Amino acid sequence: MLKTTDYAHLLIKEHVEENSIVIDATCGNGFDTFFLAGLVPSGKVIAYDIQENAIKNTKELTKEFNNIEYHLESHENIKVVNCRAVLF
Repeated sequence: MLKTTDYAHLLIKEHVEENSIVIDATCGNGFDTFFLAGLVPSGKVIAYDIQENAIKNTKELTKEFNNIEYHLESHENIKVVNCRAVLF
């Protein structure tokens, strides 16, 4: 049986394309942001968190990627219209 996170990743892989816009609504330590950035190399990941330390940890883990936009704010402020996936 798949863990919940693995199942969510599997579903997202089926629905995004390399140029998609995707959102990590609570980036935490950056594991989902890292996963998403690898899926959309010519797209964009928009990562949100309300904790500075979470943004810092995510930036450190994902420093090899240049397709991530970081926001130190709540995901309730998301204003993206054309995204293909959102992870919480």
